[in-house]
Amino acid sequence: MSKKFLFLAALIMGNAACMETVTQIADEGFGVSFAKFDVSTDQKYEIKFNLDGKSFYQPVETKNGMLFFEEHALNSERKPIEGRYNPNQAIAMGLFEGFPQYPIVSGLKTDGHFSLKNLSTVLEEDILECVAINEMQKKEKDTNPLIDNLIKLRTGGHTTAAQRLPDGLRKLAQLNMLGNTNSWKVRAQFNQEKEELYLSLSILNRLRGDYNEEQFLEKIYDIDKKLNEAFNSGVNNGGTILKNPNKKQIENELQHKRLTPRHITAKALLLSVLCHVDRYPGLAKNGEAVESICMNFGGMARFVHHVKESRHAYIEGDVIPMYTDKSYWVLEKGFTVADLYKALYDVSYLNRLKINQVYIEGTMQNGIVIDLEDPTLLNRVKNMVHAYWDGVTRPANLIEVVIRNENGFFRLATAYPVYKKHNTIETKETLGDIFTTLNDLFIYKPMFGTMKFLPSNFFATTDSF
Repeated sequence: MSKKFLFLAALIMGNAACMETVTQIADEGFGVSFAKFDVSTDQKYEIKFNLDGKSFYQPVETKNGMLFFEEHALNSERKPIEGRYNPNQAIAMGLFEGFPQYPIVSGLKTDGHFSLKNLSTVLEEDILECVAINEMQKKEKDTNPLIDNLIKLRTGGHTTAAQRLPDGLRKLAQLNMLGNTNSWKVRAQFNQEKEELYLSLSILNRLRGDYNEEQFLEKIYDIDKKLNEAFNSGVNNGGTILKNPNKKQIENELQHKRLTPRHITAKALLLSVLCHVDRYPGLAKNGEAVESICMNFGGMARFVHHVKESRHAYIEGDVIPMYTDKSYWVLEKGFTVADLYKALYDVSYLNRLKINQVYIEGTMQNGIVIDLEDPTLLNRVKNMVHAYWDGVTRPANLIEVVIRNENGFFRLATAYPVYKKHNTIETKETLGDIFTTLNDLFIYKPMFGTMKFLPSNFFATTDSF
């Protein structure tokens, strides 16, 4: 059963009690009219649909001017069907014709908090279908504009819908309908699910013939900023500050007297802000997507925005001010700030980063500073310049990465070139040690078994499918 078009739904907790009043709407496979749902009053609905000769019922509820799905459909005995079961394509298409007239969300009875977790799963069918269409087009010598427009329509609609999600979430926060969001686990899951969504959007958008990474990252930056603001308005209601359950241990490890434990924790911390564990549909085995360590596109979007706004990078040939208080890179033409982020991610994956220093600037909220040597990281950087406060510049020899702990969570704040005395000491950490620490202290979604670390060039094209 297709899950197409359900991307337009933002997912939220389901507080639906047993149905008191049910208006049954029969669907004959041609879609359900959105006009049949009156969101001006709180009402319970059931949408009847047939699949494989059997009748199923999809509970729907209008509440506070919003339209809610429960995640699980019901069988003829009105019992939840095991596993995830979403409305069929005809129902979904009909329901979403009116979007975004009203916020449309999908609920879950058991979670009790806002969730985006099904969105990337819903997109997997579209990803694989669009890849198949794209591969068919490659076999033809001439581009088929109809196929190209189909992919553009699909990806454009998904991205547009994602840009509408923050408005629905903001309303849910205002209505205090986010559930038990005053916990680190809930926020950690929210951060994880955002990145899963951004990865899915990235894969889909890269199938477009007119794909522009800079424009895509600008959209992701805008979505991420608004989602965070909306979610924080619910999480921090009443001034609640979330506490990272591993904060003290992380702080102790980052200040460990022995170099190896300190460097292991620092590298795991760096990975935690650069990547997330995700199901990558292109690596499916026996129909199941394989969990991999994937790059954070939300993190990349924030990094690119910051570096550009802070003037930490110039392109070869740009006019560079004679006096500057900003350390900066001079990038080769064709090498972007996004590529800079990917390079940092890749060298972490290869475990070639050499750490010069690790220190905390008073508190982790102020910043955790990791000074890195540059082994093959900046192959396409023409120059690295360290600027002092008075405008004097000199060649840089290290990269200073600043990571902050904000409301219980780590994020990459900035990275720029610096000059410091070379004092690197080789340590004995292994990638396995780093992964173990990453798993134990930093990531919400635990890693199981052997994880595939996807290098950034894996995301550059869809040839990997």
